[in-house]
Amino acid sequence: MDTADETLEQGRRPRLMLPGPTEVPAQVLKALSRPTIGHRGGEFRAVYRRVRAALGPLFGTTGEVVILPAAGTGGLEAVVENLFVPGDRVLACVMGVFGERFAEVAHRAGLEVDLLEVPFGRAISPAALSERLARGRYRGVLLTHNETSTGVTMDLEAVAAVLREEGVLVCVDAVSSLGAIPVDMDRLGLDAVVSCSQKALMCPPGLALVALSGRALRVSKLNPRRPLYWDFLQYVRHGEGAGTPYTPAVNLWFALAVALDMIHAEGLERVYLRHRGLGAAFRAGIAELVPHYRLFAVEGPSDTVTAVEVIPPLTPQAVRKRALEDHGLAFAGGQKGLAGKLVRVGHMGYCSFREIELALCALADAAGLDPAGALRAAEEAWEGVMGR
Repeated sequence: MDTADETLEQGRRPRLMLPGPTEVPAQVLKALSRPTIGHRGGEFRAVYRRVRAALGPLFGTTGEVVILPAAGTGGLEAVVENLFVPGDRVLACVMGVFGERFAEVAHRAGLEVDLLEVPFGRAISPAALSERLARGRYRGVLLTHNETSTGVTMDLEAVAAVLREEGVLVCVDAVSSLGAIPVDMDRLGLDAVVSCSQKALMCPPGLALVALSGRALRVSKLNPRRPLYWDFLQYVRHGEGAGTPYTPAVNLWFALAVALDMIHAEGLERVYLRHRGLGAAFRAGIAELVPHYRLFAVEGPSDTVTAVEVIPPLTPQAVRKRALEDHGLAFAGGQKGLAGKLVRVGHMGYCSFREIELALCALADAAGLDPAGALRAAEEAWEGVMGR
């Protein structure tokens, strides 16, 4: 049993500083607890229109956005099943565990999958992508905007500029970036962008969000093998009447509507700025906790999650246990080959500078350090981004 589960069994709820799911505001939880309604009536249609109007600016699109009852991986699978057929050749750009997952989704769908891989901790470079594209023709390219397994963010704008010249379908996993890091789908020429409810959007898990270009919809329409339940055309057609083809997760829609209202009330530019400040502050604090910790990301450090390498004899397990039991904070460990090496700390969505301070204190405590220097460095970095 994970230590977070043990804490819950003992009746104490930890504060989630995970790569996901993340903390959910009280007003969003309150909306979730509303009585369930029928999804074919006017009340749900009003919620549908409210959510749909609020999502477009987050994706940076005036195009279609479909909402599926799934986690982010379900959205990735829906994209692959709608836009490609077995035998199509795609290039999967892998800079972490979730890039590997996107590639696996395509492989299981019968696609011919080539990999462009970089060492974990680094980002896919435009130059490397350009060089690979020169060696073969592809139907599509699969990208991970923000890799939570390593705490690295891809320079999506620079990569998209390379791809615009290729005529390929550009499919982006923005699961842990949407609502925290700009995506600008239309401006960058992206065809399918996938996210979900439980990361920066401050909701419980259960909704996958997929934004689609006009080209993506045209390709889907011509696909004789597109799925039934994930059929984008059915979601778009029913969406014209503010409805869904199948029973939606109604109460999650209530929650998402409130969370999106909160995001827009803060203002998207302010939301992006806050996340830049949180990332900068946490990284600055970690730099003061050497030699017990060091940042894992070599380049492109993420503003939504930081991967922290724990230096022996200190262990990630001991750090997480101490943070949870003594500070009430839930951190994540490393995944796959990074298990036993990293602590991953999420700072996205319903998160403030206060949580950064708490996380740094917990990490310092686990290493037997005075947190004062880390807190000063974090505050300076925060003020440098946000202004005094």
